[in-house]
Amino acid sequence: MRSRILYIENGQFGGGSAESLAQLVGGLDRESFEPQALFTSPIPAVARIAEMGVQTFLLRHWYVGRTENQAAALAARAASIAVNYGGRIAPGPCTAVERHFTRSLRIRAAELIRSCGAALVHTNNNPHRDLWAIEAAAGAGVPCIAHLRSFHGFGFTSTRARIANRHVTTFIAYSRSIAEYWIGLGLAAERVQVIPNAIGEIRYAPSDLGAVLGTAPKGPVVGLIGRLIPVRRYDWLLDALPRLRQEFPGIRVLVVGGGEQPGIRALERRAESLGVHDSVVFAGHRNDALGILAALDAIVLPYAIEPFGRVLLEAWQLGVPAVLSRVGHIAEVVSDGDDAVLFDPAVPGDLARRLGEVLREKGLRARLVANGRRNCAERFSIGGHCRRVESVYRQTLDCHPGLAGAGPEGAGDAA
Repeated sequence: MRSRILYIENGQFGGGSAESLAQLVGGLDRESFEPQALFTSPIPAVARIAEMGVQTFLLRHWYVGRTENQAAALAARAASIAVNYGGRIAPGPCTAVERHFTRSLRIRAAELIRSCGAALVHTNNNPHRDLWAIEAAAGAGVPCIAHLRSFHGFGFTSTRARIANRHVTTFIAYSRSIAEYWIGLGLAAERVQVIPNAIGEIRYAPSDLGAVLGTAPKGPVVGLIGRLIPVRRYDWLLDALPRLRQEFPGIRVLVVGGGEQPGIRALERRAESLGVHDSVVFAGHRNDALGILAALDAIVLPYAIEPFGRVLLEAWQLGVPAVLSRVGHIAEVVSDGDDAVLFDPAVPGDLARRLGEVLREKGLRARLVANGRRNCAERFSIGGHCRRVESVYRQTLDCHPGLAGAGPEGAGDAA
């Protein structure tokens, strides 16, 4: 008999978590597990996963999901900011306020979990954003697995950690660094398992970079791909540009990804102050991001947090050399000079020096590409990833500890 797994994807725009979910669902052992998927926003992954023969559900909510109503979006953002910042002073009351905001969503989700016959719930983002879903699973009396797919834990208080620890049987982290991050925020270390991200075979025709840049490139094109958030230090590459332009006068930096307008404007001002604004193009969110990635001469991941995520795997699979910041446990994931190049953010000029090596040395680029593709097949395959996740499912279903609470509110409202 197959066990039904209900995945809950809480992202408002899609991105890496939704892509990882699609690949997990696509590689799941269908003889043992029947996947279903619940979304809170109409992201592209809804149709993609439905095309795999997976039953999908969409629950809209003003506080959690994406809305085109600007007033509702502003209200949700203001409420979220108040809860996250207020939680640093009064974690209990602020968590109670957010639980009031999401009460109707938890009730609807718990009813859906029961009605669809799910044996297990797997939340797909992080326990801060997904706390309502974790509590909904508890309210339905179903065990819950929670993925740790981001370092976005601002506002995650000890109160929220206690709720997550009470109701989640296993947390799955994609790297040792992200595991340590969430454990530091209060998650139970003994419940965290590290299962690296994975990638299947992807093929994308390289995009016409001239059309994206507005003019045909006259030198190497280096990319920064991903939503603009503070821990992604895109300014580090801008700071390296004056030195890089001395050797590569036609170099262009293509920034692909949305973000908050103040952050984007700060980067634009930074480029202007350095005199390199004519070498930088901010392309915003693009649906053809993987085609753009495939056309780049190099991708740079200048992160203040460990830069092991989907972009690195996609670059490897598409044959694009990657330059990453040496932070966290990234040296356990990549071999410097073998499958990627690492720079030290604390050493002035190191990013320019290492990226210059990649752009200059054909032999180095060929080695990075060949070994990166080998990594995708041997170390980070979808098949291997799915089998490890399925092992967690089987352990959970075999040793279900029994969650407290019942009914539409259940354990969630007793927290």
